[in-house]
Amino acid sequence: MARMQGLTLTRGNRGLLVVAALAGLAAAVLFVVAVNQDSGSSTVSTGATVKTVVAKQNIAAGTEIKSDMVELKEVSEDVLVSGAFSDTALVVGNVTLGEIPAGEQIIPSRIGLAPTNDSLGGVVPTGKRAISVEVREATAVGGLLRPGDRVDVIGVFDPQNTDSALVIESGGIPAFGVPLLQNIEVLAVGQTAQEQLPTTESGDGTPNATSGKPPDNAEPQPSAITVTLAVDPSQSITLALTQQTGIKVWLTLRAFGDNADVEMPKVDIGSVVGP
Repeated sequence: MARMQGLTLTRGNRGLLVVAALAGLAAAVLFVVAVNQDSGSSTVSTGATVKTVVAKQNIAAGTEIKSDMVELKEVSEDVLVSGAFSDTALVVGNVTLGEIPAGEQIIPSRIGLAPTNDSLGGVVPTGKRAISVEVREATAVGGLLRPGDRVDVIGVFDPQNTDSALVIESGGIPAFGVPLLQNIEVLAVGQTAQEQLPTTESGDGTPNATSGKPPDNAEPQPSAITVTLAVDPSQSITLALTQQTGIKVWLTLRAFGDNADVEMPKVDIGSVVGP
């Protein structure tokens, strides 16, 4: 009899467990259905529309935006990009920082201010970098350099006159001079810089063609302590490392129209003064 009661109790417990599992499953199904219904109702469009500025055509990177390149378009609030402009006047005159495809809404991160006549960024040639070198009157052609000139750059290193780490590795090497760069355009002397051209045309291949417009009546600046040059990205590293290492930079002025590279050897003080 005891065995029968125990068996009956065990079967009852199993039945209760099955019922409980089915009830839990049903509750889970109802919860999922309810969540889906709520989320579906939240994505239903309200039908409201707003006006936003979009590109009428593909606009290449670095292009100044004209009024005929953009338009106001009415779009659903559901597809409005956060921060998109709602007035074409806020976009026209700016420059695209990257390509903007036709139909794309224009947002602040896609454009920048167009360079002004006093902005050096509007003068730096495409693919080049502007970098300044420290000079004094003697190392900058007596302070007679002007924006638009072309120069060669010479580095002079004297282990006796620098605290650079290069002294430790020099092994007692004598002072030496080495050519660094040739035919480099001067963008600015001190705070006097070339001005932006009225068109995008520059550097047309004629002798000493400049990237911008040399300022009218630019006076010599013997007190200038920097000269800004237009160089390739790799050349900018050369100049930065040279100055950081304690090598003094000298600039030599080229004659107008002289754009040829020449052989320039490294020269040490021993070859100059002899044994």
